Formats: sequence, structure tokens, C-alpha cells
Amino acid sequence: MAKPFNPQYEDVAKDICKKLNLIYNKFVGNGAFKETFKATTCNSLEIALKIVDLQKISIDRTTREINAIKKCDCPYISKIHEYGQYAYNGTLFIYIIEEFYDDGCLTDRLKYGKVPISDVKKYAFALIKALEHLKTLDLVHRDIKPDNIMFSTKSEYPSLVDFGLVRDLSLPSLTMSWMPQGPCTPYYSSPEQLNNEKHLIKWRSDQFSIGIVLGICLTGKHPFQSTGMNISNVVNHIANRLPCSNEFIIEITKMGFKDILKMLSAWPVQRYINTQDILNIFN
Repeated sequence: MAKPFNPQYEDVAKDICKKLNLIYNKFVGNGAFKETFKATTCNSLEIALKIVDLQKISIDRTTREINAIKKCDCPYISKIHEYGQYAYNGTLFIYIIEEFYDDGCLTDRLKYGKVPISDVKKYAFALIKALEHLKTLDLVHRDIKPDNIMFSTKSEYPSLVDFGLVRDLSLPSLTMSWMPQGPCTPYYSSPEQLNNEKHLIKWRSDQFSIGIVLGICLTGKHPFQSTGMNISNVVNHIANRLPCSNEFIIEITKMGFKDILKMLSAWPVQRYINTQDILNIFN
């Protein structure tokens, strides 16, 4: 859920736009650590200006996010145009300029219930191709959820955005091993993330999250949510490595997508070992 709009960040965004010769347009949304605004370049290119408050998140994690996106070269992953540090009234911020997506996020589309299967197949293709690319780079997104799946009117395929929780397996972990839960959005996370089992958090953790997202798209239900369960119940259910709900299993099987259940296996070793097998589910 988005936080209330904070006018302080709008002042920062307007100041950065002035410095960078951008035209400030409007506030778009926010998350735990970023405020996002829409701006326009002098060439009429719409861009997303993201403001990171370094009082809320470490510069190390923000730098890791930027470096991870810079490594990526995939049409289904957002791209960074520019970034830098900016001091405003004695407070240090980092700004990130990325592609602007003008057709909302998957959360918006899920408000209307199930997604048509023809669209789900396109979403699956883009997300699995993004996952395949991240796998080659030893990157784990760790926060794949409807809010981070964005759409543009220029393409029928979505893009994966917001690498704020990315894990680079080639670098030391920034998460303390004693923490009971790793960085994530619990409702869309794998058991190994929920239990901070760092040695298990690899590309198949993202596979699990994509399985949840696609399962919701197909059925309108969270794969692990039985009737009467609240979000906390669902998270505990996943963390304890219990199976998908009977309602979900029955419905997904009737729809001809039973193989998605393998993506949602409790242990990474039980999930798909290559991305082509996942793509085949939706072909």
C-alpha cells in the first residue's frame, strides 16, 4: 500500500528537475524507500524520476540496485538513464532517472479480477525472459510482485522494475544472517526468503514469486490462500512450507496449467531447473 504523499519530496524533485533541465510533471507514487515523479526532457521524452532518501535506506543497498540495473540488457527490465547524489536543505538524496511506464502496473489490472489467458501468456513470457537474464548475471530480484510489473502503451509486454531489494550473488550479502526474515514483500515471497535461508536464495526464489503472480492472474486467488485466511495466515503458511490451497489446485488444474504448481514447490530444488521448461507451460 502506498504511503501518504509527502510534499517535501516534491520540492526535492522540482529542484532536481531544475538542475537537470527537466520539466516537472507530477507525483506518481511511492514505496518504502522511494518517491516517484513524472518529468519530461527537453526532447519531450517522458521519464520517471525516483528520489531515494538515504536516511531510510543505506547508500550501499541503493548503489547495489543501480549497479544491478546497469548490468541488465533485456527488453523486459527497466533501464536507467541517469543517476546521482543531490543535497537538499542539508539532507542527502540519490536520484534515479528511468523509463516511464504510462499504462500502469499489474496491480491496476488485477483490480478487475482474473486476467485473460492470452494476456497472462504475454506476462509469463516477459517475466520468464527477465528471470532468464537475471539468472545469467547472478542477480536475484527478491521483490517480484504486481506493483513492480509495469506496462507501457508502446508494448504489449510488461517490464520488471524496482531493484531495491536485489541480491547480487557475486557480492557479499547486505542482510544480517541473524535476521528472522530476509528483505522481501512477504505475500509474494518464497519460503527461503521468509526464513532468511540465504544459501537457498537464488534464481528459483524469483521463480516462486512469478508463480504466485501468474497464479493470481489466472485464478484471481493467491495460490496459498484458502477461504477465511488473512494475509498473515498466508505468509505463515508459505514460511512453513505447506502446499497450495486445494481450491487453487483444483482450479488451476481445470484450466490446464497444473504445471505451474512446480514453480510453487516448497524447496528450490523441487522447482524448474531451467527457464525453457517454465515457458513451455504457457505455450
